[in-house]
Amino acid sequence: KDIRKHSYYSTEDEILLPPATQFEVVACLDAAPDLHVIHLKETLPPFPLLQPIPYAIPQKAAAVCELLETKAQKWDHEAHSSKATKLQNFVKEMDELRKEVGGNAGVSFVDLSDTNGYKRVKWATTAPKWRIAVHGINLEGFCSNNKCEAYGKRVIIGIGMRIFDLLGDADPSTTKCPMCKQYVEATTCGFNNCYWRWEGVKQLPQQPPIRCSGDWKVADDAYHYFDQTLKGTATTSGTVIWRKLIIEAKPLKN
Repeated sequence: KDIRKHSYYSTEDEILLPPATQFEVVACLDAAPDLHVIHLKETLPPFPLLQPIPYAIPQKAAAVCELLETKAQKWDHEAHSSKATKLQNFVKEMDELRKEVGGNAGVSFVDLSDTNGYKRVKWATTAPKWRIAVHGINLEGFCSNNKCEAYGKRVIIGIGMRIFDLLGDADPSTTKCPMCKQYVEATTCGFNNCYWRWEGVKQLPQQPPIRCSGDWKVADDAYHYFDQTLKGTATTSGTVIWRKLIIEAKPLKN
């Protein structure tokens, strides 16, 4: 039963449900802190429900009620339409993001949109064998193989000049320790002698995923990397969950 005319929230489409009405949760979206969008589907209960007794309104009174309701709907239309449009746009955007990122839980990786920790260092004359970079994209992570001489060390994984999908392309054949060839979980990245850019969908704790991207940047003949910690500071870049992350590098023009 429509109770909008009797509700404190006059711009909302509220209804009064019979006792014991049952629903199935079809989908749930945590849109923001304390904001949850829930899609419900009414299901038939295993027992009959009490039906409201029909009440016949006199014809004249019904006409007056209809006129008042029409005017009230006209007054509420603008505010209601604006709110409904915003909600529809938000739900549409969230649906598009869900389709884009699929059901993956994402990976923890440096926040490429936080440039506080983006640094440039000159090449060293000496370095461990597991700290040698290639032109283009280089990933970094810690070797977890206790039989490897680079065990517990931050190793550099050369990816090169290409388009790299962090969630789709990272596997034992691509992100591996340069010493023992075992899989390494990449946590940050660096670049040199290339143009590079990125785009993706990131998610902060208790926040909806958002699309973001970085324009083309130039990495000259030095090592450009993101200094990373769990929480970003004035001189470091933090870590976020990436539901999608594409990194691209191409050679510098001569």
